[in-house]
Amino acid sequence: MKVLILSMAVAVCLAPAALAGTVIKQQELTPGNATARQTVTIYLDADKLRVEGNNPSSGQYVVIFDKAKQVMWFAEPSKGTYLELTAAQVQAMGAQMQGAMSQMQEAMKQMEAEMANLPPQQRAMMEQMMKGR
Repeated sequence: MKVLILSMAVAVCLAPAALAGTVIKQQELTPGNATARQTVTIYLDADKLRVEGNNPSSGQYVVIFDKAKQVMWFAEPSKGTYLELTAAQVQAMGAQMQGAMSQMQEAMKQMEAEMANLPPQQRAMMEQMMKGR
């Protein structure tokens, strides 16, 4: 969730100043149910972004990005907590995530190679076990 908001914030703040003063409201609905599962309001200004949301599992959250300072804050008012990230920290997190994804892809390739050497019955059992993952 935080990664999605982080990506969205960076992308939106790189938009032109013509979006200044824009407010975007979004609701996530479940088909057949008119009650919103999650609501998000995005406030855009020339060099700032504020996202306010309410997630049923984690409660209210606020994300603020200041382009001039190159700083982003994640706050959870109900918990009284916040996290401050600089642009350098965001880049480092992105590099870490990319490294983790590469390792996971490599592990999957190794597992597929090992499964190819199994007898058909054992391979079928492994594929069945892996199906839900």
